[in-house]
Amino acid sequence: MILQISELYKTFQTASLPPVEVLKNLNLEMEAGETLAILGQSGSGKSTLLTLLAGLDSPSSGSIILNGQNMDELDEESLSKFRALNIGIIFQQFHLMSHLTAMENVSLPLDLFQDADATEKARQALDHGTFQTHGSFSTPAFRWRVSARGHSQGHGGSSKHTAGR
Repeated sequence: MILQISELYKTFQTASLPPVEVLKNLNLEMEAGETLAILGQSGSGKSTLLTLLAGLDSPSSGSIILNGQNMDELDEESLSKFRALNIGIIFQQFHLMSHLTAMENVSLPLDLFQDADATEKARQALDHGTFQTHGSFSTPAFRWRVSARGHSQGHGGSSKHTAGR
């Protein structure tokens, strides 16, 4: 089992309003290789659930076991290491460093973990997909996205660079 969610609740407290229960008694089991789509209306708790699964927030109650690790048992440093080794996050805002090249953006997390093969692994990740179609590895990651008129050409390349990271 790659993911087990048991009796998960997330409640947000506010000063002037009653508590808001966003997730209530959520239970889910997922095997490796399975695909899951999280669908729902705006405000239904999709982003809250993903934030909890990534260990970026804690549930009000319940448990999340990912790759055999109960997320509640990890301190911040251990959680950060676990996240780096087990979870890939592509945010809606890509969080790429505009002053870094595509290669540098992709290798940054590996560099932070002092991976001796960071540059080669980044090159392989960039070579693996269509990353190179948007510019060379030595040009800033965002430069290709802006036309002569200054209009964005979309986020596809940024999401690909983030996926590579």
